[in-house]
Amino acid sequence: MTGPARGEVYDLGYRRYEGMVLGRPWRVAALVGNGMRTALGIGRGVPAKILPALLFLALMVPALVFMLIAILGGNAAGDGVGVSGYYALASVPLLILSAALAPELLTTDRRSGLISLYLVRPITAEDYVLGRWLAFFALTLLIVWLPQALLFAGVVLGANETWEYLRGNWLDVPRFLAAGAVLALFTTTLPLAVAAYVDRRAVVAAVVIGLWFIAAAVGEALGGLIEGAGGSWLYLINFGASPIDINNLIFGLEVQRAGEPLEHVPAGVLVAWYLLWVAVPAGLLWRRYRGMSA
Repeated sequence: MTGPARGEVYDLGYRRYEGMVLGRPWRVAALVGNGMRTALGIGRGVPAKILPALLFLALMVPALVFMLIAILGGNAAGDGVGVSGYYALASVPLLILSAALAPELLTTDRRSGLISLYLVRPITAEDYVLGRWLAFFALTLLIVWLPQALLFAGVVLGANETWEYLRGNWLDVPRFLAAGAVLALFTTTLPLAVAAYVDRRAVVAAVVIGLWFIAAAVGEALGGLIEGAGGSWLYLINFGASPIDINNLIFGLEVQRAGEPLEHVPAGVLVAWYLLWVAVPAGLLWRRYRGMSA
């Protein structure tokens, strides 16, 4: 007959942590770094790196071509594609590839249950979603600013009087930085907001891209059918063009849709319409993760 079970306690030399305890900014910074590695596919196989590479090439290759045209063709060639119009060209591939890439930051953690490991003290759900959002926003900023910097350099080098052109047009730099931030804010927030509620990357991409193309088709069709103020307002249905509207306002250009000026829509309305399409997805994203516990 066996005796009662006995337990033994071993002294394993446990010691309290005596190192530096960092605050919330450091936790968020760590999540940002991890999020950027995740988005770029660092530490994973080749397939995980394909989409980031495509996004980078889709924006860099046209900028390099235009930079060479500006250098070889002079000032006029650079102004033809210039820094003021580059985002209109880059916005479509940026939105499509961002819709496919951004969900990786949220959907994989939820489906695998890894998020429960993140949401332990002192990391909160708000820390998590803020870190993920900042990671993709920073990555998108880098991707939209770098081609513009190269293009601006090409235009400057292609000018007949390099220093005169630079002195007269240096304000294009803060303008394209601001316009790039506007575009990055839009293409970061919308896909992540959808990814907060949908668990499959392919479905997230399909929803974002489909919504964008449907709105573009409906807005352009209705706006073209109705003349005058009514048509101008209906063009706003194409919400995906709102970052380019802000880009044109920043550069002092005429805001157009389908070649028609939106002369009946005040600039304040264009800004408010853009902010609405950033604030609402941001609010939905924050609400989805707010108060979530491990």
